[in-house]
Amino acid sequence: MLLARSTQIAANLWQFTTATNSHFAFNCYLIVGDKTALIHTGKPSQFNQMLKLLEQALAGQTLDYVLFSHVEADECGALATLFTQFPNCQVVCNKVAAISLNEMLQNPPRVLKDGESLSLGQYQLTLLDTAHFPHNWDGHLWYCQELACLFSSDYCSLGGIHPPTVQEDLSQQMLAFMEQGNFITHGAGISQITERLAHLPVQLIATMHGPATQGHAAASVLKNIHNAWLKKAQLALNELKPLQ
Repeated sequence: MLLARSTQIAANLWQFTTATNSHFAFNCYLIVGDKTALIHTGKPSQFNQMLKLLEQALAGQTLDYVLFSHVEADECGALATLFTQFPNCQVVCNKVAAISLNEMLQNPPRVLKDGESLSLGQYQLTLLDTAHFPHNWDGHLWYCQELACLFSSDYCSLGGIHPPTVQEDLSQQMLAFMEQGNFITHGAGISQITERLAHLPVQLIATMHGPATQGHAAASVLKNIHNAWLKKAQLALNELKPLQ
């Protein structure tokens, strides 16, 4: 393991970063309120390192909920192992993700609709349905108003190893990374989602890969990436010709 790092990046919010090489890092996040919630489990191959960081941050508390943004190895691949350590932990997701998870989990997940919130006591985590964004038809993101934090999954990501947080607008580097990897599509539906995200009052973007963006730069990043992705969608549409 090249990196296994725990950082408290806001009040009652921890970032756990693991990496096996210098090209790509994975972030999981823990919110500690009256109840606790883990956002992302990480890959099964990296779970033991992440678990050590998680248990240190919990400091004797149990883990109540686990959340993610779509059914994929790095988002929720370590669920089975997580449940061996926290058997009473409950998955919370949207309806579409639950279709897959009902066949994988011993206990059914708790399903929230778009705009509904999970209460941790002093913190509320609101589910935002984002079909096909960042990936997969079950896509959904999480927003915490009390922390002004968007848990953006693969959106606003960067490759490589970075500090836990930055306070500068790295949207151009993020755009280059997304375009190079071609892992987030563009189009009218996607631009509606990125516009919705750009209107959120944010002071923190907690992304899955790369540094979390803090302060005024967070709103700037969401606006700039939305505008760039909207332009890509419009250019692609202009290139299409009607079939004769």
